[in-house]
Amino acid sequence: MVPVRLGIYFLLLSLHGCNQNSNEKTITADYPKPDRRGRPALPFNPEHYACLYAQTPPVIDGVLEEKVWSTAPWTADFRDIEGEIRPLPYYRTRAKMLWDENNFYVAAWMEEPHLRGILKQRDTIIFKDNDFEIFLEDDGDTHNYFEIEINALGTIFDLMLVRPYRDGGPVVISWDAARMQSAVKLYGTLNDASDLDSAWTVEFAIPWEHFGGRRKVPKENDVWRVNFSRVEYDLEIKNGVYQNKTSPETGQPLPENNWVWSPQGIVNMHYPEIWGYVRFIKDDDTVGKEDVLNKLERAKWALRELYYNQKAYFSVHKNYSDNLKELGADTVSYFIDHGPPEIFSSPGKYHIRTLIQEDSTFVNIIEDGKVWYSKQ
Repeated sequence: MVPVRLGIYFLLLSLHGCNQNSNEKTITADYPKPDRRGRPALPFNPEHYACLYAQTPPVIDGVLEEKVWSTAPWTADFRDIEGEIRPLPYYRTRAKMLWDENNFYVAAWMEEPHLRGILKQRDTIIFKDNDFEIFLEDDGDTHNYFEIEINALGTIFDLMLVRPYRDGGPVVISWDAARMQSAVKLYGTLNDASDLDSAWTVEFAIPWEHFGGRRKVPKENDVWRVNFSRVEYDLEIKNGVYQNKTSPETGQPLPENNWVWSPQGIVNMHYPEIWGYVRFIKDDDTVGKEDVLNKLERAKWALRELYYNQKAYFSVHKNYSDNLKELGADTVSYFIDHGPPEIFSSPGKYHIRTLIQEDSTFVNIIEDGKVWYSKQ
């Protein structure tokens, strides 16, 4: 029997933009639905961040004025989750990252004239408040990744996903980053609609051990997939109290804004293949984005395009195709330049792989979206 809280959780996921958004529930005539394949509607060009080694661990108090944080560059300002087809966010959001042998450090600054926070219990549905969210995946296979959310009260919601929702999950809410440190600093007054506030900041120290033990400590130049999301509701003041704005046409609450570091091209954060690239370094950055988006990553994306097409094919035929032309492989620029992949299929399953000849390495993908490398 599914616990009541889990049942409520999955109901909310079906309505919420950060984890599956309210596209269908609150869609308006000019709001584009996702591509029928669930394909992100933007070119493959995730953000890239060179994460510097922290010679001195920051004090986790929400104050970002320590010298160690001054060494870390800000990310680009957050944009709408769908990218350039949407207006720029009207409040500014930026983040920073650092690392050492013990922790991954994250800090964020969020402009906010109306500080509000209601939820106080850990692992409640924090994205029903305005919040800040961290998404982490260590090996680029899109499986076994982590999500951490925090609101202006400092309440945490942390969970692990074995696979993305589109591939059947499941969600592990019992996963807790128990030794994680987090803090919030408010520049204004919380839940006071009589004044204007300035901003709020968050700060995290997330132990590597929570991602699978000491073996998960990155080595220099290792790359993780990371993204950040800010959920922001439009507010109005009624009887001196903040309330979510409602649509004048329907009377229903307006959907939340989803502002992110690396745009997803779809109103769904659970596309790890679209997250930004974070590379862990100890000295000045000497590797450019073009080196991080190398041939292996380009090959993974080419296979991902066929994965999206298989999803669409299955939705119609209730089985997977074993015909590469039918899946559009001959129109994918990577395969045009490097030769076609191979496909193997059986009822309810498939395996597609492409060979990187100079490395004697196969890049593989299967029906649940998992990607991996293997030697020829």
